[in-house]
Amino acid sequence: MPDVNFHKAKLDEILDAYSEHLFIQGICLFYIGVHAIDYILAYKFNIKDIPTHRGRKKKILELFDEKTAEYFSQLLTYSLAIRYNEISSEEIVYKMKKSLQNLVEHLNENYNFPPDLKKKIIEKNS
Repeated sequence: MPDVNFHKAKLDEILDAYSEHLFIQGICLFYIGVHAIDYILAYKFNIKDIPTHRGRKKKILELFDEKTAEYFSQLLTYSLAIRYNEISSEEIVYKMKKSLQNLVEHLNENYNFPPDLKKKIIEKNS
């Protein structure tokens, strides 16, 4: 897993790719959550290599609190739904936005997620 600067740059890249298309929004919302988690893993826990979502979920359960795991699990569930089982809808994207907002606010309050990144993410998803 790359360093904090990579995850910051990746978050900016994903936010720039965000569009009005519901499927693209859903994918972007999920990967914003992934890189927000990875940012904290690299910054706070100095974890360098997690190649899979299963590995990331394991580290979340080991290192984070229940709320973080819950918000990430919600994002993953919704992401899997729009990628494989459902047609993207405003309802599912709204749920993803809410889960991501909760996750980012929680990371900011409990794990020192950067306020400037939090603000960018929240503004993009308002």
